[in-house]
Amino acid sequence: MPRHIGFVSIAWHGHVNPTLGLVAELVRRGHRVSYAVTEAFAPAVRAAGAEPVVYRNPVDDALTEDGLAISPMDFLREARATLDVLENAWATDRPEVIAYDGIAWAGRVLAAKWRLPAAEMWPSFVSNEHFSLEAEFLADNPLHPGVLRFARELTRFLAAHDLSGRSVTDFLGHTEDLRLVFLPRAFQYHGETFDDRFAFVGPCAGDRGFQGSWRPAGDGRPVLLIALGTACYDWPEFFRMCGEAVASQPWQVVMAYGPGMDRAAIGPLPGNVEAHPHVPQLDVLRHADSFVTHAGMGSTMEALLHGTPMVAVPQTQEQTAVAERIDALGLGVRLDRDHLDADTLRTALIRVMTDGGIRSRVARMRDEVGGAGGAAEAADRIEALVAGAGSAATTVRTG
Repeated sequence: MPRHIGFVSIAWHGHVNPTLGLVAELVRRGHRVSYAVTEAFAPAVRAAGAEPVVYRNPVDDALTEDGLAISPMDFLREARATLDVLENAWATDRPEVIAYDGIAWAGRVLAAKWRLPAAEMWPSFVSNEHFSLEAEFLADNPLHPGVLRFARELTRFLAAHDLSGRSVTDFLGHTEDLRLVFLPRAFQYHGETFDDRFAFVGPCAGDRGFQGSWRPAGDGRPVLLIALGTACYDWPEFFRMCGEAVASQPWQVVMAYGPGMDRAAIGPLPGNVEAHPHVPQLDVLRHADSFVTHAGMGSTMEALLHGTPMVAVPQTQEQTAVAERIDALGLGVRLDRDHLDADTLRTALIRVMTDGGIRSRVARMRDEVGGAGGAAEAADRIEALVAGAGSAATTVRTG
């Protein structure tokens, strides 16, 4: 039976892109999907077959030159902005289920307020009693000075939406019975300890043909992709260093230096490097023999989906968690940005390009990714969730 399914995410590439294959699969099965996004993501959502519900993201104002300076208050601001738009857009056309990013609190509030079945979506590591990303990698972050204000504001926010009985701790600690995790269990820290409420479906990247296409030169040279995601590009010295590292190597190098950077800031690059503000990453990864990456989880999963080993240069603590997992599982090499030079980078690249053990382990992880089920498995889970909710409602009415 066709359903109306509402999606609520965080307006960042690393949170929206992993869901697009799932959206496309649900639409292919005949469901109608409406998706809360900012205008920047509306074309991608439309390309996947969903209807954008557009809001303005105040969290964009928290971007800094050093990366993302995001506090809980920023996520609360985004939740307010999203919820105001969704309540109006869905007032007479409520979804039958809401799939929301684990930190997209508007989705959590709306599902609770309207008593709808809901699924959490997690594009990165998840936590249980055996592993906590916050405890393992973020514990040395100083307590944000506005934490008490945040608690007060969240309490007011919940009360304004008929959830005054929820404490801050209960709300933030709430988990749905279905949690879709967009990585394979084998990549998750302590993955064997997570129960069946966690569906490790792997990446659901889908088709991103709207971003354009790319093909290798056709001369048989190994292909190297260099890209630092969408929020870590203000580092021209890094791209200059990459040029020096690959100058004498027999590789075709594709470099994405970011739309916000002046190409002139990088300076001259060797002839085997093609540099662009942006490249169709999935297309390049289909041909890439190695990938220099910031170790964002989305980019990491896309690399593993295509069996591409990595040189990881993390920029944030969460990316450090991903990079350390890449290194520990032997899927590539992790480098420290504070101790990086062209020789170190060249050595790591040659190793990743030539090490049979790394390539063999990446191939096995690619099989794990394929076996996780991807978009089809995630869509099955959502359909079962809606069907189960409908059966429960029928039982209550007839019991």
